[in-house]
Amino acid sequence: MSVFHSSSLKAFELMIGCAMACPSMWANAYQTIPTLRSRVWVDGHMMDYYLMSVWYASRGQTHVRLADIASATVCYEDGIHQLPSHAEIELFQQRYFVDPQSPDSSRPIGFIAFHRQHYFTVVFHYDAAIAYVLGMRISEDCREFDETLDDWETWMGPLYWTRVAALHGLNPGDPREVTVVTHNWPQNGMDCGPIACFLLKHLMDSGLGLDHGSIYLPPIPCGHELRWRMLGAIREACRSSWQDYNLLSASNLPQVDIWHGWNDTMFVEDEDLAAMENEASGQQYSPVVHDLNIASANCPTCQRAQWEDRSGGDDPATIPNDDEPPREADEDEHEDGQQTSSKAQRLRKLFRRHPDTRRAQCRDLLPPRTIKGRSSDEQDQDVNHRKHVKEWSQGSMYRFPRPTLPVNLPAYRGRRWLPFDPEFDGYEGGPVYESMKPYRNPYEFVMEPYYRQGIWTMFRDYGWRLQPSFHQMFYLEDPIRVLDHVLVLGVTNDYNPSQQISEHVTGAYSLARTPNVHSSHRNHITVSDVSVYGAAEMLALGGADSEESFDAFVRGCAGQNHICIDLERDRVPLDPADINVSVDIDSLIWVAPQLHFRKAMSIFLGPIIDKTAPIKKHNHVYVEVVVPQSEGDANALGGHTEWWSLPISLSAIPHTSFGIIGGGSGSLNVYIFFPSMIHRDELSGRRATNVPKEVLDYFWTHVLLPAIADNVDDAEALYAALTLPEVFYKARKSGARQRKPGRPKTIPFAPRVLQDIVQTMKNIIQEEPEKLTLFGSFFFVVEAKGIKLWTKSSADEKKPIESLISEFPALDWHYMTDRRHGELVIDLGITFHPVCKEPLVGLWRLEQLEASFGASGFVRGNIHHACTLGRYGGIQAEMSQERTRQTHICFRSAYNLAYEAVHPNDNSPTFVLDSDAYACNPHFMQECNFAIEMYEGKAKERLYGVRDEYRLSGFAAMEVLDNLEALTQHYLKSRPMLWMSSATWFDFLARRFRELQRTQICLRRIEPSNMGLLTGILCTMIRSISSTPIILDFHVRESMALLRFSQVCERFGMFFLFDLELESTPNLPDIQESDDAEVMRLVGAKSNDRRTVSKPMWPVLPSSDNEETFPIGERPTWQAVIKAISDVPWTLMRAWRWDSCLMHLQPVVGKLFTDFTCQMWLFLNKHWLADPTDVPVPSCLEEAMTCWTVETVYRSVTACAFEACNANLPGALSRGRPQTPFSGRVSIFFPLPEDPYHVRSPWKVFRIKPGYLWQFHELMEDRDEEERFHVLDRLGEIFSNLQCLPTSVAMSKKVVGKPWVIDKHGKVQFITNPTFYKILGLAESAGPRAVKPTEEFSLDMYRLAGYDELLARQSLYLERRKLRLARDKKSHKTKKSRKPPPRKTKKKCHHKRIPLMVL
Repeated sequence: MSVFHSSSLKAFELMIGCAMACPSMWANAYQTIPTLRSRVWVDGHMMDYYLMSVWYASRGQTHVRLADIASATVCYEDGIHQLPSHAEIELFQQRYFVDPQSPDSSRPIGFIAFHRQHYFTVVFHYDAAIAYVLGMRISEDCREFDETLDDWETWMGPLYWTRVAALHGLNPGDPREVTVVTHNWPQNGMDCGPIACFLLKHLMDSGLGLDHGSIYLPPIPCGHELRWRMLGAIREACRSSWQDYNLLSASNLPQVDIWHGWNDTMFVEDEDLAAMENEASGQQYSPVVHDLNIASANCPTCQRAQWEDRSGGDDPATIPNDDEPPREADEDEHEDGQQTSSKAQRLRKLFRRHPDTRRAQCRDLLPPRTIKGRSSDEQDQDVNHRKHVKEWSQGSMYRFPRPTLPVNLPAYRGRRWLPFDPEFDGYEGGPVYESMKPYRNPYEFVMEPYYRQGIWTMFRDYGWRLQPSFHQMFYLEDPIRVLDHVLVLGVTNDYNPSQQISEHVTGAYSLARTPNVHSSHRNHITVSDVSVYGAAEMLALGGADSEESFDAFVRGCAGQNHICIDLERDRVPLDPADINVSVDIDSLIWVAPQLHFRKAMSIFLGPIIDKTAPIKKHNHVYVEVVVPQSEGDANALGGHTEWWSLPISLSAIPHTSFGIIGGGSGSLNVYIFFPSMIHRDELSGRRATNVPKEVLDYFWTHVLLPAIADNVDDAEALYAALTLPEVFYKARKSGARQRKPGRPKTIPFAPRVLQDIVQTMKNIIQEEPEKLTLFGSFFFVVEAKGIKLWTKSSADEKKPIESLISEFPALDWHYMTDRRHGELVIDLGITFHPVCKEPLVGLWRLEQLEASFGASGFVRGNIHHACTLGRYGGIQAEMSQERTRQTHICFRSAYNLAYEAVHPNDNSPTFVLDSDAYACNPHFMQECNFAIEMYEGKAKERLYGVRDEYRLSGFAAMEVLDNLEALTQHYLKSRPMLWMSSATWFDFLARRFRELQRTQICLRRIEPSNMGLLTGILCTMIRSISSTPIILDFHVRESMALLRFSQVCERFGMFFLFDLELESTPNLPDIQESDDAEVMRLVGAKSNDRRTVSKPMWPVLPSSDNEETFPIGERPTWQAVIKAISDVPWTLMRAWRWDSCLMHLQPVVGKLFTDFTCQMWLFLNKHWLADPTDVPVPSCLEEAMTCWTVETVYRSVTACAFEACNANLPGALSRGRPQTPFSGRVSIFFPLPEDPYHVRSPWKVFRIKPGYLWQFHELMEDRDEEERFHVLDRLGEIFSNLQCLPTSVAMSKKVVGKPWVIDKHGKVQFITNPTFYKILGLAESAGPRAVKPTEEFSLDMYRLAGYDELLARQSLYLERRKLRLARDKKSHKTKKSRKPPPRKTKKKCHHKRIPLMVL
């Protein structure tokens, strides 16, 4: 019975389901999914299944009918053409809804033909007797009709015509009368299958065309996009077919049902069915997705199509470019006139559409130009006739004037760049400029495609290329006038640096136009409410934590007067002879296309994965990259003569670690850069430089490791010729708790082998450009940082370069300074250090320093104020681009070495978040106390100078070194730095820090309505003590503007909160009166999330000068101890310190306790952890004991409660039952193997391997009683030194027990160790008891008998253990042998019954 003739819609749907659920169809398609990879011929089963899914999805209601490849293919038997059999025709008509009673010849029939390893589309229209042949020829000249090549006899077209007609029950007629219409176009020969499917699907959906006899062919997308479409459709169809197959197989359908006829499960391998069942893992699809991602990301056709779809206008949003070098004010105007041709104007207009290329230029055609400035003979006249301005209230706080212009440089006439080489990089055939994606608006909601291509879409080849001169920051010839740009004076000879305070602050100035001694006193101004203080005088106003100290360092008041700070009052005069000048090379950067060393270099055999790129900050070194060519240039005839380029900093280019030379602080790091991938993140707009792991793995697998394997011999291949999985396996760390894999192995290679490896890498990329072009144009950067101590020498010795060559013999100085091989940039550091017995600190005077930067030709740059002091700090600035190219100097940084006292290793801000300060939690308190401790510690006993660093070329450095002594002596005459006592300076910083911290604590007690705003202000002031913070939060910037931050600093020399009042409301009238929702969100003021619950503040800030020994008294009441431990346990408990005597416990017992700590914290639900990703995982005994400190618990658990313990406290016996000491709590966490336990106890999981109790029981299993005692005694020694423990409940046979306990207030409970309490004992109202505790008396008796402490405790343990075992044994024996007593019978009473009435 034919299902087709049934009128039931349910039967029709069942037939569709049976057709798609046929295992031979979807199983073959699923197994051939890998043929969808790029440059692979797609399997015919895949195409049939894809088109059938389209056919059945439309239920056969398409404009063109479908015939599958297998059914339409011409068959031969013994060399004779065979028409389809009756069974084949019946099955075909069932599957494709053909009514054999009334066949329809009006609908065209389409199928895919296969001839000579090529797929093409064919459509037969039997009513019109027309055959459309689409894409049969693919050569370049295929568009022209050729009678011989386009004859359908060549691919047996007439036989196809007859066979397809037979399948549909149609009369084919005479094939010789059929009109054959051909359409051909060039193809790549690999994507013929996806193209044929695309055309046939389009014809099925849209039909042949508008007019009879004509056919419309749509634009054909790139083959990668077609494969993406097929992959998505086939994946969904396979999943649906698998579900239908399972449903039909489990259904009890009658034997006559169509499913039993079509179910061909016996022809499908069991492995295929199992693979489909596990399809959720994505194992079958991931290689195809990975391959298509790479191919489409590097395909210019795909990228241009995406650009055309996504570009919405001619003016994308401008994104500020902070990674381009500074330029002169007239440079842009000058470069606009460099080319007047229409082509140049068109390119300029095109490049300005994209924010990354708006400043591109053809630097080879730039004419020489003069850099404006002053001439040499104008210097004395310009400087000496300028008057020293004392009042800068009208200007900005951060900048002083630059009275002296830099020297005038004539137009450069020497050689500028290396000549262009068209073979240096792949300039032709790459992605065009138009394919670069416009950057998204960060606030725009966009719809992602079904298969998000992710990292391969972003990290791809954008078309950036390199010229032979890409590394050149400077012109080829020797530097020009270097000495006129190093340590240049910018102030007058009569400048007095001690005059830092304006007369408008001190008063005593006249309002008369021509003031003289005879003028009236009415014309004079007297300022009586401002007092000038130095740092030492402010410290003397009051001690730490006093009201006077708070007024001086926070409010800037001394009595009724405002304070104007003048550090010149603390100045210690030094002559130039008392200042030692030393010079060193602090860092080295070499940019080169090829690596060359004198010794071997080690290459990482696997990628280094980190959160950020190795060069994460702008290091002021640039390379010139060629802008992708436009589509017009790419299609134009002839070669190019103009190459537009753009300087981009190294920190803006994707890169990763490649190798290393040496080790430790003296190592040389080698990075590999991929300029072809330069782009910005679509959402954030920032440069994306950290290459993802997937991309790096692909580079190591397909480029680097094969290149290494090709250049090592058989003896070295054992160590170097590894695969990436082998590298990762060997790099894993010992232990399963390590969350990060180890660094991959490094293998050293000789210089010659290293060069061969690099050349092989280039060859591999050129051999497979479709997938590896994103790694093309790579270059290398060699960096050495923090090498000043290796190269330091005095100014008269001038030997830092000789020291560099001696300490780093792998560097080839002469090769690296050859400009043809790369660009060498070094940091030449000049240190001014005091030579005296008294510890001194040096501070740059910003006024002289600003003038020096201006006279040296540096741009404005960034200025840093020390502790918000308006006149002391440092400056960092680059030099303008054209001046840099001529002088070979690119950057200058002047800073105070006093920063080294708290300088982090990575030079990143370390202070806590505003939310921590808002809550005054232990993290905030600890950070403040640490910083104060650093300032008040050994820093006061050291000498700190100042430093001036120049980043310049090797040739410029040699010229500076030859004249350094004369330059420094001349520069010191202007007295650009202030010298003061180290003790005064660091005490001043510590006092400022302490008072700001105390202010925050007081405000936390008050909790004003604008607490968040006040916290932001105070945190900014705290951060400014050691560095100049970048203020990002709007509310902080707004508050600082309302408080007139700049004017206060300029007028009073430092920022103060003059109107701050802690006892009145509002506390600070000038700012907003309350926090808005955004401020409260930033500081975590109100949140329902348990993890953001504000921690209790630290109510008392212990003073380092007078720390309280007994915060609540020597002998407080028990209730006072309970309250203190519950509210503020850290005030009552001594700080935990590691006891080195516990080192002997590390091997066995220490490891056991470490495992106990790890597993206990791991057992705690992640919802109770402040950071679920930061579970305490100690690796040694010291770290494990640190995990049980109050501070660690408080920082790790979102809500915790601490309980007091009276164990062994003097006076505790009169306070109820004594609690178990910490040494006695070992039995709770470490029960013995024979101890009973509850079968449903949560402790049971620890008894299973590899639980810590399983390890403990294995340890105790074969030990005697004495050995067991020693193990438990050592555990007790560890427990007695812990600050706190969970209030766990031990398990027994009847008690389940609890490892973690939550109290009634919803907090995790911990009990504290009384040995850490800062008390002598508890108050005793009734006096001590008459007798000692039994255990204490027993120990005293053993000691009296001659036992030492250990033997006494051991004997007591063994005696009690013996009694316990005997008691348990006796009880068991008695229970087994006991007989119940005879049952007593009641005696019958024979008394006579007394009548009630008698009673």
